Amino acid sequence: MPLILQRIASSKPKELFKYAIEWMVMKKIHPAFESNNQIYTTVFRKLDDEVKGLANSKFSSSSWTIDFTRAIRARPDLMSMDISVGKSEVMEMHCEACNRRNHPASAELMFTGQPYNAETLEPIDNDSDSGSDSDSDNMSELSEDPDEPKMYPDGKKAAYNATGERLPPESRRFALGRTCRANAQVAHTLHHWRYHLYSWVKDYLALHNHLTAEMLVKRDSWSDRKREKAALKIVKTMEADGEIKKLYHLYKEQVTYAVDVRHDLESRWARR
Repeated sequence: MPLILQRIASSKPKELFKYAIEWMVMKKIHPAFESNNQIYTTVFRKLDDEVKGLANSKFSSSSWTIDFTRAIRARPDLMSMDISVGKSEVMEMHCEACNRRNHPASAELMFTGQPYNAETLEPIDNDSDSGSDSDSDNMSELSEDPDEPKMYPDGKKAAYNATGERLPPESRRFALGRTCRANAQVAHTLHHWRYHLYSWVKDYLALHNHLTAEMLVKRDSWSDRKREKAALKIVKTMEADGEIKKLYHLYKEQVTYAVDVRHDLESRWARR
């Protein structure tokens, strides 16, 4: 094993974070970079192990319905709305995540945003009937019932996740009980940590004029080597300015919050 991989394999998440940011900067500045380089895959695997281990073992439930589980894992944005006591009582709303009739609903959650590939962070093109990319190939191979309607009741084209499973529409409102709501909000944040980190990185690049039309045109004439050097220079600046440290703290806060919330839930429900 190369020395750098040995060092990465034994490094703590804080020490690895620079490489995650580097991957994201490269993706915008030098799209032809080797995105599957073993350094990057090792880094993301270690960071994912910490975050998704919590999401899958602590905040997801085997009792959650298929539609709810698919929506929470595929769509990157979440809206949460409280249900009034009057509405809940009149409509006798129960939790639609665990589907237990004796769990009254106190909130509604909507999962929105275009599904994306969790490894590449590229959106999944549900509008294309055919395609040569891996997502399209996977969807054609793993699609469910061929007789299943390809449109939602509202007339919009159905959306699918990266493995070709049909998703509930963005307009679907899931009524949730208190515990499922708390778990779902944390699980969603953890599942999509890389997507939202990439959004923060893109915001930084845009703020510092790296994504303007002029710069995009200018970089079109650059060699791969020059693009790589430019991307690494941006990462170096981000590190010197404390930007990477700040982004790491945001990432770490999500994990810490998830642990604290879980402990709070466990103690609260144990007292009941």
